[in-house]
Amino acid sequence: MQPRPACSQIFNLFYPSDPSASRLEPLLHPAFHRLPPCSVPRYQRYPLGHGASTLLADSIQSHAAMFLDVGSDPGCAEPEESGGTAGPARRASLTSIDSQTSGCSLSNLSSTITNISSGWWGSKRLDYTLYCPDVLTSFPTVALPHLFHTSYWESTDVVAFVLRQVLHCDCLKVQEIDTDSAPFSSSGPREKWLRRRTHVKLRNVTANHRVNDVIASEDGPQMLVGRFMYGPLDMVTLTGEKVDVYLMTQPQSGGWVYFDTEVTSSSGRVSYTIPQCRRLAVGVYPIKMVV
Repeated sequence: MQPRPACSQIFNLFYPSDPSASRLEPLLHPAFHRLPPCSVPRYQRYPLGHGASTLLADSIQSHAAMFLDVGSDPGCAEPEESGGTAGPARRASLTSIDSQTSGCSLSNLSSTITNISSGWWGSKRLDYTLYCPDVLTSFPTVALPHLFHTSYWESTDVVAFVLRQVLHCDCLKVQEIDTDSAPFSSSGPREKWLRRRTHVKLRNVTANHRVNDVIASEDGPQMLVGRFMYGPLDMVTLTGEKVDVYLMTQPQSGGWVYFDTEVTSSSGRVSYTIPQCRRLAVGVYPIKMVV
């Protein structure tokens, strides 16, 4: 079985004419090399999506013949035909055989879906193709990967697809959505403020902190950014004070791991780059920054 990424759903988006692109689904199950990848709808025509199901179970059911061979199951083999005159009894027997075959097919299909889903990276299809303008296919093959990479980051189809997945919360598990319910304990005792004025500034004001959501590549810089303000309309800035950085490196376990301590800037911001030795693999990771 292939190792599972640290998230509940993987999406592999690529242009069909990109020579450097590859599919993931046939790696998890060989029958998917006969199925075409899903298509990402054009944002200009379908800003909210075209409504077609991308669930793995629905795809297997729609192409059951590719995943299921009823005749290969000895328990579902049709009984041999016996001689005799055809009549109501014979028709009833054929009806019974058809019902038995249909029941075996449904049972085998359900078992097939369960087996494939157990080793799948989520509940949806993995491979998705993007719209490719015809003019790009006329470029030299050696130039296509660079052009497609640039087009990918500028594609409104990609942005709309990602937003639909995140905002609809279709591919997130409860543990990844409700991170506030995970138990959290600081690694050390509370410290005094580094600046004497901080105690006076923060009197009778409530915290208004936030950490930015970040999308980073696995082999690129992974920077976390937060801002620490107090009072309505961010009237008071937390300046020159310590902030602890925690990450849930294994989201399914709910355990918080201390990474480092940073000091806020004059604008109340904290920017922390995860060191290369602790760089995170592909996944969705909750973040906490604690004053």
